[in-house]
Amino acid sequence: MPPKKKIDLKNLDLTHIYILEEIEYINEPQSPIAIKAVVHEISRQLGNWNIKTGQNGIVTTSQRGYNFSVSDQKKIRAPHIAFIPENIYNSLNKAQLLTFLSQPFTPIFVAEVVNVSKEAIFNEVNNRFKNDYFATGTSVKLGWLIDPRNHIIWTYEKDDDDENVTCQKRKWEDLDGGNILLDFTLDIKFVEKIISHKRNHNLLYTPRQRGIGGTMFLTTEGDGANSYEGIDLSSPDICKREQTIHKLVKKIEKTRFLLIRSPPMFGKTSLAQLLDQHLVKDSSIRVIRISILWMGNPSGSWTFESGFQRLMGITWEKFQEECDYIKTIFIVDEVQMLYVPQGEPKTASRHNGNVFWETIKRCQQIGNLHIVAFAAYGYKGAWNLTSATHTMDVSPFAIPSENTWGIENVRFTKDEYEDYFLRFCRKYLKKIEDENDIRYLQEYVHNTTARHPGLVGFRGYLLMYNFTPEEIELCDRVFQGPIDIRPYTSQLYNTSSNTSEDKKRLVMTNILSEQDGKLDFASPYLRTLYLQRRWESTTRSTNPPKDFKSFLHGIFTNMNAEAIQNSYCISTDYQLLEHTWQMEFYRAATQVLPVDIFISPDVGTYWGSSGYVDFFVDDNRSWTIKLLWNSENTSNHKSCFNDIYKPIKDVSKEWAIINIQHPDLSNDNPEYSANSHWINIYCQKNWKSVIIEDEDGRVEVKLMGEYS
Repeated sequence: MPPKKKIDLKNLDLTHIYILEEIEYINEPQSPIAIKAVVHEISRQLGNWNIKTGQNGIVTTSQRGYNFSVSDQKKIRAPHIAFIPENIYNSLNKAQLLTFLSQPFTPIFVAEVVNVSKEAIFNEVNNRFKNDYFATGTSVKLGWLIDPRNHIIWTYEKDDDDENVTCQKRKWEDLDGGNILLDFTLDIKFVEKIISHKRNHNLLYTPRQRGIGGTMFLTTEGDGANSYEGIDLSSPDICKREQTIHKLVKKIEKTRFLLIRSPPMFGKTSLAQLLDQHLVKDSSIRVIRISILWMGNPSGSWTFESGFQRLMGITWEKFQEECDYIKTIFIVDEVQMLYVPQGEPKTASRHNGNVFWETIKRCQQIGNLHIVAFAAYGYKGAWNLTSATHTMDVSPFAIPSENTWGIENVRFTKDEYEDYFLRFCRKYLKKIEDENDIRYLQEYVHNTTARHPGLVGFRGYLLMYNFTPEEIELCDRVFQGPIDIRPYTSQLYNTSSNTSEDKKRLVMTNILSEQDGKLDFASPYLRTLYLQRRWESTTRSTNPPKDFKSFLHGIFTNMNAEAIQNSYCISTDYQLLEHTWQMEFYRAATQVLPVDIFISPDVGTYWGSSGYVDFFVDDNRSWTIKLLWNSENTSNHKSCFNDIYKPIKDVSKEWAIINIQHPDLSNDNPEYSANSHWINIYCQKNWKSVIIEDEDGRVEVKLMGEYS
């Protein structure tokens, strides 16, 4: 607690450690609130300058004292505002930092905010500047006496010899820090707004406008090119995703800048809308949400600054200045439109987006500005439904992993998925009365979509058409298994590499995503959908196969020998991988089956199985196939049909494990059980034919298929 009687400043006990409350009492008598507000405003501007210019010094207010005990005078002073450079502060020892018992030190700049209407008050403060702050032996080089009530400013400066102090009366205008506070200017209009009591009538920042996202843009979500983007926030059927939003808000508070990346139509825009809706409930912060798509056509000649001014009615520079006065959450969607153009240095950016990226560099130090940027990575942008020429774009500076979110963060939580799904069923699936049917469908969608919002909403397949040959080649490779993404990123910027342009490109389609450094299908649903779309143009049979055995024989007959011979899908021991057979098996099967009979890959969840079989044929045939390659995990696969595959086996009229043997292993004797559920396939040299061995014996079948 402060002492009950006033401390005699001329007779301070320097052996006593003064606590903060005592130091406050040592300072001048308590000031009115407006004076305190002006002190805070000056220290705020000085603090922002300290950060923006990289001074890394220390700004203090009147609650922090300095030991001005020089020239045999014992004095502790606490100027309203003071600044001490980084090098001086770093040189202080513990005693100097925590007590007044060690060697004195002083700031290089001091300021006092005082009403000096009376001559006696001015004389007292003037003497304090000249005799204390600028006494021989102190470090003070610059001082300001500011009287906001009477609109008067005095500046105090030492000459180059540190002998004489010059006091100069100044106009009520912006105040330059000169050579002491290099590049700092006190913006006096903000001081004026405080003292003139206009703060409540004239905001120091541009508030949210009546348009979309708090901008001047008056259209609604879903207009124009991005009609598939976003959600109707007024709909009672939407899931507000509160768990993800709360986690996102905590992340923003911690990192100040967050880049959220996922393929197009994976729920980024809807998440941005929900975040906006959640944050605007807090009246103490300003929330602005824009989409770079609102600024203009991606190939147009507009700039980020011009687009921002049109949307907000103020300049980008002014917007940043306003963030000094109001905590601002800036939500930016489709920020990939500002990424570095392919082949250009990282200092470049589309649509003069460098001004945006430079702000991101600083916003982690500017306390009132938080930025949440949503970006679609992909070979196609969210604005374009056809193949484009852009490869994977990057921001012009490295973004730490702790400042990024990926598709794993964007997807529904389990509770959010259930909420969304049940809302959907209540509105669109009213005719389903059996609760078990709802439960099975819920589990199926959960597992096949991996709870990605765009896929749960059945929108993610829209851009699976019109792939370029490079995209198809990449998807085929990924279908064999996730591929390491790092060799592509290293080649992307290695201009000296002799690798062909096609190989140098880092291609991400809408159905592929980066997960733990590897490129993979974003969900099991998209993997299956790609396989189906890949071969949907195959010529279909007009007659269904007579039985299960003739169906299997027909499949191998329709396989293409050259596709297998020339496949690059090989393991480290140069053996073909199982995925090669799965793709060719699916293509050939679609030629054997008529157009109204379907073969589905990776089946299991629909019947409540926790495992997946390779293929299932519907139309009351209910044929189930599990592929096995070179007798791997034989006993495990057999046991699975009595365990995790049992729900599938129970609905199957016929099922079989098909064990495909490489030509070099054709003389081996694989485990074989003489029943209808086990079939051995012995590939012959040059892959021209196979020998099919089942309980009825052996038969050789030539691979005669051609691509249609």
